[in-house]
Amino acid sequence: MARQTGFSEAFLEELRSARALQDFDTSQLDQEEGVILVACSDGDQFPELYRHLTLIQTGRWREQPRIHPVSLNGGPLRLVADSPANKPGRGTHLDVLESIADARSAKGIETVLLCGHAPCAHAGMREINFPSTLRLLLRAKEIVKGTFSWMRVAALLHVDHGDGRKRTYFVSRPELEECLTEHL
Repeated sequence: MARQTGFSEAFLEELRSARALQDFDTSQLDQEEGVILVACSDGDQFPELYRHLTLIQTGRWREQPRIHPVSLNGGPLRLVADSPANKPGRGTHLDVLESIADARSAKGIETVLLCGHAPCAHAGMREINFPSTLRLLLRAKEIVKGTFSWMRVAALLHVDHGDGRKRTYFVSRPELEECLTEHL
């Protein structure tokens, strides 16, 4: 299995201290209609993420969870046309955008969660280091907001700390951009 470079607990702590990664406060994200979840299909991480979102929605936002997944290896990294997560000459980014549009049309869902995860084996296979993964996640959010300006879009990062602890964070753009500037 390919390992993703640039990922460390020390860097995660730096991101958290700078508030680039914040605890995911579900009260700030309207999920009454449900969510379109664009996430990596990693079989070790996706079930935990889905279960977590189900627990968040049930009771607070809805009686029954309503999560419409759009899932490929690399998840939101695939929304960026020139992302190394995509194979050259393919329109994978357009397929993902079309899946979001179709979900919105069919289900009436106006909230999109773009959830990257770390460490990501697909990113490692494509030689995308962790800081680049975060940059691609920010670009993916810009693309979705630029295409569907009326939709609510949040960027999240699901982290497997490797010791049984898994956590989902909200990604704060201004703080993250400042941190990433230091990691060029």
